[in-house]
Amino acid sequence: MEKRLYTDEDADLNILSEKTIAVVGYGTQGTSRALNMRDSGLKVIVGAEEGSEEWKRAGEDGLEVVPIEEAGRRGDIFEVEVPDMAYRAAKTYEERIKPHAKKRHMLCFSSGLNYYYGVVKPGPQVDAAVTAAKGPGSAVRSEYVAGFGVPALLGIHQDASGQAWEVGLALCKGMGFTRAGVQRTTVEEETCTDLLGEHCAWGAIVQLLKVVFEVMVEEGFDPSVAFYEAVNESKLTTDLIYKFGMAGMLERISNTAAFGAMLIGPRIIDGRVKENVRQALKNIKNGGFNREWRTDFEEGYPRYRQLLEEIRNHEADVVGNELRTKLGVRKAGDFSITNPLK
Repeated sequence: MEKRLYTDEDADLNILSEKTIAVVGYGTQGTSRALNMRDSGLKVIVGAEEGSEEWKRAGEDGLEVVPIEEAGRRGDIFEVEVPDMAYRAAKTYEERIKPHAKKRHMLCFSSGLNYYYGVVKPGPQVDAAVTAAKGPGSAVRSEYVAGFGVPALLGIHQDASGQAWEVGLALCKGMGFTRAGVQRTTVEEETCTDLLGEHCAWGAIVQLLKVVFEVMVEEGFDPSVAFYEAVNESKLTTDLIYKFGMAGMLERISNTAAFGAMLIGPRIIDGRVKENVRQALKNIKNGGFNREWRTDFEEGYPRYRQLLEEIRNHEADVVGNELRTKLGVRKAGDFSITNPLK
């Protein structure tokens, strides 16, 4: 598979000029993608539950909003962005879009999970793709508005028309991804790397910040000071990594901080952690995580709710939110849409 970045010059929006793109699901990703494509001159409609908060917001944003079944009838391309729940997204497509849709259409998810685990099986005349932004929905919109974009991966699961790649790349251009660069991927690669990054990198960051904060407080240090050192500064150093790389970050902090980070970091994140990451990947590939997530979904999210509430009530978050308010970290225009459980 060719490893290169596809940019604006490689994609042609004209291929979408006669197409209606139905964005179904108006959460963080759906909102950003719909607005970006509209602002790129594409014909976009939003499918939502009539009278819902999503319906209201999409209308206020100036988009045409229709019931999901009508979106199914009118759409040529479906960006199914039902907020980050594989089985809800699959059910929405299979039960409310597919029965009404034209035989030849294109189905896009922002993750390959539905395809990888066989939750969705597109018909033989359907193009199926994954358009995976490498950033949260808030960044997809804010970077686009700023004149740039977030990078993305594009994978083709099924190419019934013979044009799935070209259409998918044009969609990526409409969403601003080709401004930063789009790389070709496979459904397996996107799903496994996406989940592993979320589970291990994101999960480990949250857990490590909590533990460092806890040790500081347990040793008698002020919780506010612990927040600044364990949580707040981590954001600032991560920004440096984003801009300059890991070595570039270390070169831009104090020599004492850099030496300590390089010396002590590997003692915390050691070989045992690497083996744990390998086990997490194995759990993704063999469907273990998929089964746990599906069970929690079917039972009404008891574990999800419990785990999130524990973090919400953790002193690092409680103290941090008080300080964020005092510092004015949160601005009135911040992208504040969250993904509700339904």
